[in-house]
Amino acid sequence: MNYSALIEGRRSVRAFLDKAVPEELILEILEYHDKSCKRLAPDIDTALLILDESSQSALEGTAGYKQFLIGAPHYLLLLSDRGPHMGLNAGYMMEDMILKLGDMGLNSCWLTFTDSDKIKKDLSLTTPLEVAAIVAFGY
Repeated sequence: MNYSALIEGRRSVRAFLDKAVPEELILEILEYHDKSCKRLAPDIDTALLILDESSQSALEGTAGYKQFLIGAPHYLLLLSDRGPHMGLNAGYMMEDMILKLGDMGLNSCWLTFTDSDKIKKDLSLTTPLEVAAIVAFGY
């Protein structure tokens, strides 16, 4: 990846086409998280879930941009172990993931949230990891 070019060209997108990202790109994103994603604290366990648009109703009211959920074909959900540097590590990782998305020709938008437990409950996730970051993405 040409980080300088990706950083200079990066912008947040709040309107996505109703077009799913192909499965081979979804797998590439997951593999990037597992093998190449930059981390500030490599000892903090993380997991990346990729949700599709069917998760919008579960995220509605709990995640969004100033309480407004950005509708997108997909969402990155970064889960993390608790730890003293959990937030910094998650932010650093997700920024790297966003640059990877840009390198793949995809656009993204950070989503804010305040209640990890509610999101996990609404998505029926049974994991001890905490929701650490959410990003909407697509074309």
